[in-house]
Amino acid sequence: MAEKDLLLKLKTEYSGIFDFPSFYSFAYKWFLAEKYLVEEEKYSEKVSGNERGMVIEWRSTRKISDYFKLEIRVKYEV
Repeated sequence: MAEKDLLLKLKTEYSGIFDFPSFYSFAYKWFLAEKYLVEEEKYSEKVSGNERGMVIEWRSTRKISDYFKLEIRVKYEV
């Protein structure tokens, strides 16, 4: 059975206006440039009045060898 080790867990918060589509595109292109396979496991969107909330979850993997694989999980809550 495969073993998994958690190497790093980060949380970043930002309050204010920014260009989320550009950030999303940049992050996706970065993973592709670093040879990761990106799977969007979840996309949900709620609209209530003037507010819109999104939850997006990615699982990105890159095979190192026959025995090792890197996996990065990203969760956006906007």
